[in-house]
Amino acid sequence: MDQHALKQFRTRCLQSCHASAFLSSMAFFIQLSVSPFLSKKLGMDAIQFGYLQTIGAAAMFTGSPIFGRIADHYGARYAVIIADLSSLCYYLMVAFASSKYLLFLSQIALCLAHGLPAHQMIASDVSDPKERPDALGKVGMCFGFGMLVGSVLGGWIQASYGEQTTAMISAFGAVLHVMITMMFIPKNTKMYLGNSEDEQKEKSKKSSSTSISDAFRLLAYPHVLFLLVLKLVSFLPLGLIQSVISLILMDHFHLGAQANGLMLAYLGVLTTIVQGFFVGYITDLYSQYTVLKYDSMSLIIIYIIMAFTTNLIPYCLAMFLLAVGTDTFQVILSSCLTSLAPESDSGSMIGMIATVEFGIRLISPPIASYLFSIYGITMFGWVGLLSSVLLVLLFASYSEIHIKND
Repeated sequence: MDQHALKQFRTRCLQSCHASAFLSSMAFFIQLSVSPFLSKKLGMDAIQFGYLQTIGAAAMFTGSPIFGRIADHYGARYAVIIADLSSLCYYLMVAFASSKYLLFLSQIALCLAHGLPAHQMIASDVSDPKERPDALGKVGMCFGFGMLVGSVLGGWIQASYGEQTTAMISAFGAVLHVMITMMFIPKNTKMYLGNSEDEQKEKSKKSSSTSISDAFRLLAYPHVLFLLVLKLVSFLPLGLIQSVISLILMDHFHLGAQANGLMLAYLGVLTTIVQGFFVGYITDLYSQYTVLKYDSMSLIIIYIIMAFTTNLIPYCLAMFLLAVGTDTFQVILSSCLTSLAPESDSGSMIGMIATVEFGIRLISPPIASYLFSIYGITMFGWVGLLSSVLLVLLFASYSEIHIKND
């Protein structure tokens, strides 16, 4: 494929990926407003709601390495479709959940509902290492737009028509997204790498015909284990906050369904701005590893502010700073990890990243629910402060990492 054709292919893939990411995110966040209110309606308390999220995270944690290998073997388009079908099952089960036990059962359907990683695989396939932070950031931006629109719509639909209608609309969105994906997402997004179709199939066969446990060979690549440790440490406080954000808004700030949706939309706007514009700008000025080091220092200040924040307006300002710091760190860290692995293993690497995230989300809900019920929202600031100090110490003890083409 000549350079002009490669450029056209890349542009078409990214445009389709961005539109697809927006629709997938919108359907998810329309439904997200249902969970806290439906669980409360069915008689669940904060601790039980934490267990509910733990089961969902366990299902996604189990499925994430499998999902990455599927993407490398069958292609990113197939992975997006699987994520949509898994989400569809989840939305339908939530829509017809008439008891807390059925709501718990619905979480199992989330096993392969990895919408964001699936779209990150497409962006990773069609971007060079130098452009990858911006490409992944743009995917995050589109998810942010979906979060914005979906949260507002979800809050309004839930308040006006109830939980079942809201979940059914998300299910319809998932079906529509499958159809759009089949029409507009290329079957083989790895063509941008310059390999012929036969070469790509051979690489895919070699990398994907082994057992799922073979994904852990990725840890043998230089610096991968260190960066995954950074991922684990940095994502822990973020995972705690994310797992109880709906409860914080509902129980601490006493926000209703529509106000809850508007607050989630505000967080979506922040994510959109940071991932869509700031990440690409900052990585054009400095190396990715340099940005990571100094970002970890800024997180110390941000979490100190959060540790002393209890009112809604200051909390919104603190969340703005947290979005800038954590979104930048997570996007660039994902870019570094995918750049350190061979292109044929990009899906497996993103699956590995997702495994770390869902592993944290697996343990976060009960811990976060306990901390929130006993100590309040300020405790999350102190936990974040400890993790940020540990990040700085890890960077100080490790040699410089040079990312190819960075």
